[in-house]
Amino acid sequence: MSVGEPNGSPAGSRAVERFPVSGSGPMRVAVYYQPAATSALGIAGQEWLAGAAVRDAPWPGWTDAPAAYGFHATLKAPFRLAAGAGYEALAAEAAARARRMSPFVLPALEPVWFGGFLALRPRDGDPPADHPLRCLADEWVAVLEPWRAPSTPEEIMRRNPERLDATRRRHLKFWGYPHVFGTWRFHMTLSGPAPANLGEAERAAILERARTHFSAALAEPETVDAVALCVQPSPESPFHCERRITLGPA
Repeated sequence: MSVGEPNGSPAGSRAVERFPVSGSGPMRVAVYYQPAATSALGIAGQEWLAGAAVRDAPWPGWTDAPAAYGFHATLKAPFRLAAGAGYEALAAEAAARARRMSPFVLPALEPVWFGGFLALRPRDGDPPADHPLRCLADEWVAVLEPWRAPSTPEEIMRRNPERLDATRRRHLKFWGYPHVFGTWRFHMTLSGPAPANLGEAERAAILERARTHFSAALAEPETVDAVALCVQPSPESPFHCERRITLGPA
């Protein structure tokens, strides 16, 4: 069942795969779906952002933005910690909630142009509201909301609220991000926004390039069995996975 309002749960702990936290200064946190680094999809995504797509770039810096966030799909968008909120308490809550979730097979994906940038999207369209993928995203939006600092006016304006419909503006106001719940769309970003003057033939060639690169990886079933708790140590730093939390009982 999709989640529509914040709700708490008892704190808990479980074994998690942790990575070093580095840097200092204000920290943002996010929950992403990131394929395991050793999976076919994880390897293909890392290779795309790290080099395969950078060579013969169709426009300057075309993968810089997605590379700064890592190969991922957003579940809980980046947010600052609320005053007095502790990161370890947040992580413990995330681990406790993950224990109640179950792994599932990711819908088949394909490269497409999506909102002006290149991305991997569900091949058969967005899954229904009761699909495990949508429930996963809905759950993380609500579960970690108590740890999110209220959005500043500057953060709100960066989302260009004047361009959003009423539902997305409401989401932005209450959840700090416009694309949640019914307006959430699963995607794994492969490029920054395409230039307005990019021609149809160029778009088609870029899309074919992505299809070729990801064809073998997308032919293999991908199981969603963990989420990535990611951090940005400072505004100038890229996001990195601080720990992977497995879904289901320990």
